[in-house]
Amino acid sequence: MAENKLVDILKHMSDEKVRVTIYTIGGHTLYGYIVDFGEDYVRIRRNWKEDSSDGYVRIDTIDKVNTYWKKK
Repeated sequence: MAENKLVDILKHMSDEKVRVTIYTIGGHTLYGYIVDFGEDYVRIRRNWKEDSSDGYVRIDTIDKVNTYWKKK
């Protein structure tokens, strides 16, 4: 149940083009924009541009997510 809620939140962040920092259980840190979802993974890109490097993280290994949401 908690994993489904996390997926919904991550999808919302992707739709809003929110910059995030994802911390994994194994101690890795990824930051950038969420650009794609799979069945059990999230693809994150450092910049919103197409030519920017991508990183993948499995949803079940996510420990914490921080955002850089700015008030308008």
